[in-house]
Amino acid sequence: MRCLTKLQVDPEPSIRTNTTIFLGRIAAQLKGGSHARVLLPPFLKACRDPFPHARLAGLKAAAACITYFDPQSMATKVLPVVASR
Repeated sequence: MRCLTKLQVDPEPSIRTNTTIFLGRIAAQLKGGSHARVLLPPFLKACRDPFPHARLAGLKAAAACITYFDPQSMATKVLPVVASR
């Protein structure tokens, strides 16, 4: 996960976008209840990215993984980030 975290701050926008897409696709492989703790911060970071496709990837990945997040964290963390854009 550390490598993926580093890729999210890569200067190349397409790498940041593909990293977010990859995280969304491996979500089902993560163990136990770590989904919200591991996935939500990178998705939120992607939603704040200046590159529009990275923001869209973050939003789509969060939507695809919505079953892993509780409604309270979606309402208090994801919704404000989406509404601010």
